[in-house]
Amino acid sequence: DVYKRQLYDISAGGLALKSPDPGLFTKGEKLIALKINDQELPNPVKCKVVSVRHIIDDDLFKVGVQFIKD
Repeated sequence: DVYKRQLYDISAGGLALKSPDPGLFTKGEKLIALKINDQELPNPVKCKVVSVRHIIDDDLFKVGVQFIKD
């Protein structure tokens, strides 16, 4: 499945996405990032979900994702 989600934050170690449904992503799930802000990445980036948290004062959830080598 391919999901398009709004970027919440990005750092050297990972990124955070906004999601309306906390059940779309589970802790430990592996993902592949193909684009960031509609820019295609030169190489797909492997990631792992490390957290899913409710955003205070919002109906959305923040999905914390760590970049991984495998």
